[in-house]
Amino acid sequence: MKKYNKDFDYIASKFEEEAVKAPESLSEANIVQKLEQAGGENIIRFDEQKRKKHTVRAAVALVACFAVAAVSLFAWDKIGNKDIFIPTPTTATVSGGIRTFTSYEELTDELEELQKRNMYDVYRMTYGASDSVTMANNETSKGTDTDMAATSEENVGGEGGSDGMEQTDASFAQTNKQVDAVDEPDIIKTDAYYIYYASRSDNKIYIWSAENGECEQASVISFGADKSETNEYEYIDEMFLYGDKLIVIGDHDHWYQDVIAYGSEEESVKEDTAEEIEETERVDNYLFMRTYDISDRSKPKQVGEYRQSGRYISSRMIDGTVYLISNYGTEYYILYGSDAQKETFVPCATDAEGEVTKLPIENIGAIENCKDGTYSVIGAVDMDAAKQSSETKALLGASDSIYCNEKNLYLTGYTYELKDEKSYDYDEYTQIIKYAVDGLTIEEQCAAKLKGNLNDQFSLDEYDGNLRVAITEYDWADNSHNRNYLYVFDENLKQIGKLDAFAIGEHIEAVRFMGEIAYVITYETTDPLFIIDLSVPTAPALKGEVKIDGFSTFLTPVDDHTMLGIGYSTKEESWGIVQEGLKLTLFDVSDMAQPKVLDAIEYPRSSSEAQYTHKAIVRNDEKGYFAIPVYQFDGYDYDNAIGNGALVIRVNDDNKLEVENLDTGYWSTRCTYIGDYVYVVNEDATDIHAFEVK
Repeated sequence: MKKYNKDFDYIASKFEEEAVKAPESLSEANIVQKLEQAGGENIIRFDEQKRKKHTVRAAVALVACFAVAAVSLFAWDKIGNKDIFIPTPTTATVSGGIRTFTSYEELTDELEELQKRNMYDVYRMTYGASDSVTMANNETSKGTDTDMAATSEENVGGEGGSDGMEQTDASFAQTNKQVDAVDEPDIIKTDAYYIYYASRSDNKIYIWSAENGECEQASVISFGADKSETNEYEYIDEMFLYGDKLIVIGDHDHWYQDVIAYGSEEESVKEDTAEEIEETERVDNYLFMRTYDISDRSKPKQVGEYRQSGRYISSRMIDGTVYLISNYGTEYYILYGSDAQKETFVPCATDAEGEVTKLPIENIGAIENCKDGTYSVIGAVDMDAAKQSSETKALLGASDSIYCNEKNLYLTGYTYELKDEKSYDYDEYTQIIKYAVDGLTIEEQCAAKLKGNLNDQFSLDEYDGNLRVAITEYDWADNSHNRNYLYVFDENLKQIGKLDAFAIGEHIEAVRFMGEIAYVITYETTDPLFIIDLSVPTAPALKGEVKIDGFSTFLTPVDDHTMLGIGYSTKEESWGIVQEGLKLTLFDVSDMAQPKVLDAIEYPRSSSEAQYTHKAIVRNDEKGYFAIPVYQFDGYDYDNAIGNGALVIRVNDDNKLEVENLDTGYWSTRCTYIGDYVYVVNEDATDIHAFEVK
């Protein structure tokens, strides 16, 4: 057990220094006994919500903070990364809440010291509340594997390009975006002639020609060729369409079995001289972006590839520049890995010569008072350049979601913080980092931290240079103590305004900022819509509210006076309130002080991707309707049952909702339109159904 001695000494010194009395269960003898009983290792597996066919193997014991190299109390997927606890380094330059480093040695030295401190904080938090041994681990990754998973093209007929097609002036759907000038990726894209669909069920991109309701498959691009023998896996996530270029984004994983060898004086030594050897599982992962020339839709041709370390979080495209965000965690090897493994603490990306190399130290920074040892990696790729050019930066502090307009990109991520130096309890915070973006230029600006959690990207909005943020402070022990706030920050992320706690005991489910007004949906047992006046940024004012059963998870304006809410119907059972189906709500917001519910329709035992993502909502302003995919859980033996496929939603002259069901008989995740036709794609991408909608 000699490999634990240094860590026990460090933990003991910190308890003594800060006058924290450790329980008897934390004695060295007891911990060593626990480690020996547990075998020094425990693997907890978590299924990623984003991938149905892949299990993220992320696991380490908190106890292994002393035994192996564990550094993280929690392991989370890409929807909510909450990681390790690192105190503020004492070196490096700080500007606007962002630290910079002058050398790789400085970065790695600080990471080693910070990880030791992190072990102490996590250990104290966990064992202060319970004597049980909590096992967890965060994902480890490198992202520098040079083997490319095979990409094949399957040609199955269809005309190339748009030549010869009669449908030349048809309008077509655009991805539903938060900011009009900033394109967002999705699994479906459309132009006036073709529909492009990324099927995650079989890892393929399907391209169909679509003319006056007639569809024909033009080609298929396959990803993730079977490399199970080498434990390599590849998954497509989303895509952009840019003229005659199709831009596909995904993740590549390569699983390894590593041997970590421990000696009496050094943390790692050669295997043949080690006193103790331990096998661990790790994964190298990177985000890939592949560009295809689709000028001939029947023969897509790959013309470029960019990679960066980490797992894909999100992306945006502005004027032909794609911005990619990934999370990259490497702290597993900082203390105990071999020299080669320790090199993975530097994120990598494709350089100007097309080689995957580690980032220059001047491109790596850290959030001041960072509590997370995972990097947010931000890459910018110019799609108009004759030779694909890029720029990549990294910042210590994981990201969860992003808000982006034409000039600024904001990363948000969650972190935890001990309430005080002697406490076992902690608070949740959201870290916000601001970047200025202009083509390939990515410049860190400043950072801010707020107590609480954001709902999604729509919880943030920039207006006249000020950032507005709607946030919930959760009390997980007692939901009746939940608090909601709205903050206003200036261009330097200094708070200039705040709306005090509202909707106490509830939490935010949807937010929509429209100019000087914020619309906020909260939920506990009913669905209140709050209207907040932001015309005076320093004094946000709650103007009015209206309540309705159920709750909306997305708000979209119909016109200047009405707002459509898409969300859930609810029902009270003997054991409490349950979500029961899909609900559409039409709000009158013409009078801020007295908003009204104009109409509402519920569809029991039904669901829609539009409840989870705004990208599943199709808006056709020319013909005055919204369209969303829909799925029916079971049969049609009750009121208001609908078929699988899509719903076309209109608001009539009497301010009532009119809904048409486009029944395909199959579960659908996306729909789109070209000209007079709405096209509904089956969930497994086996077919497209077309419906004429005048």
